[in-house]
Amino acid sequence: MAGFAGMTALDPGLPLTQAALWQWSSQAPVALSGGLEPGPDPAHTAEQLTLSGAVDEAAFFQALEQLWTDLPQLRARVALGADGQVRHWLGTQPVQQPERWEGRSPAALKAWHRRPYELETGELTRQAYWTDGGGGQLNYLLGVHHLALDGYGYALLWQRLAAEYRALTLGQPRPAAWADIRPVLEEEAAYLASGASAQDARALEALYTYRPAEPAPLLERGLAWGHRASVQLGLDTRRELETLAQQAGVNWAEWLLALLAHDWWLETGEAEPLTGLAMMNRMGTPAAGVPLMRMNMLPLPTPAPAILDPADLGHAARQIRATLQELRPHARFRYEELWQRLGQRRLFGLEVNIIPFTLPLDFGPEVQASVQSLISGPTEDLAWTLSAAPGQTLNVVLEGHPALYSPEDVQARLSRLEQWLSSRRT
Repeated sequence: MAGFAGMTALDPGLPLTQAALWQWSSQAPVALSGGLEPGPDPAHTAEQLTLSGAVDEAAFFQALEQLWTDLPQLRARVALGADGQVRHWLGTQPVQQPERWEGRSPAALKAWHRRPYELETGELTRQAYWTDGGGGQLNYLLGVHHLALDGYGYALLWQRLAAEYRALTLGQPRPAAWADIRPVLEEEAAYLASGASAQDARALEALYTYRPAEPAPLLERGLAWGHRASVQLGLDTRRELETLAQQAGVNWAEWLLALLAHDWWLETGEAEPLTGLAMMNRMGTPAAGVPLMRMNMLPLPTPAPAILDPADLGHAARQIRATLQELRPHARFRYEELWQRLGQRRLFGLEVNIIPFTLPLDFGPEVQASVQSLISGPTEDLAWTLSAAPGQTLNVVLEGHPALYSPEDVQARLSRLEQWLSSRRT
């Protein structure tokens, strides 16, 4: 296997991960034959870090500079190489200082998020910060093109920034160097060249054998940033959910997948829909400690219980658990490639992202830290995001395509889930 270890500044760049390559295709479909058509909204993401308490601003910005110094893959130029393939050149951009904002209207903030990234000149990220005016609170806004980073990658960045800050303010050791991106690319190249890729494709294609072929909705209306609503469910609700799941012999996420399938059935009549389940594809691979774009979507049959009864939900959840165990080994095959192989048909309706890696951020005993996802990329229909750390509250975000759902529709769907879960509390 030819490796990438010998690449230098004179070499023609590195290939993208497969996930990043498809994101490039959605931004610039002329670059790849048969690429995804762009929707009305770009493949941008953004998260906001808020620090309060005894924040040492000088140490924060020093930690931030160190963070970006150590991330050449996020200071990279992405463009077509001399061979016609999309490549990226690491570390071609200097470390950028965040913009300081004194105030920003909602319209100006939306424009900031929507402004295209100049990928070919090396703009993969943008940053801004502001304070509360009276001191004690610092807000840092990070925007990243989706080809450069997924949700797990964001989590790695925030944990690293906290560790750099503690090293400066508490004298703790600096974190170890990031893992290199090259083994990730070598592993992907080996997978694509192996029989495993073709085997995974066949296993996923089999899910559609007896399903009617419908054109993918994105062909007509494109992908778009959805109307968004969110709620934080309390610990009592979280504990009751875990109790119900345990009684059914599943985990809380599998139990919620059954409940969300029921909700989808109420609106669409699909008794056994295919749900697009986000898969981080990191654990046990060279990508486990590398900030990049890796996430994939796995089409998962999710039988919908017709009655909201714990026994029926538990039965459906156990079916989902067994099917997920069967399909998980095939989750590396890119869903965009599957979409092309199946003639650009609809792959799934509902999308669900379950985030089990939301860990508290430790900036020291005198600083409180929180992170809020502002933009997670465009959606095709309806997308749920469920995140929780062990022993913490459950955060639920729902996004609905604006051509299909009004803000009131999205809030009503979220409220229905919240009310049902609250009604189960003992």
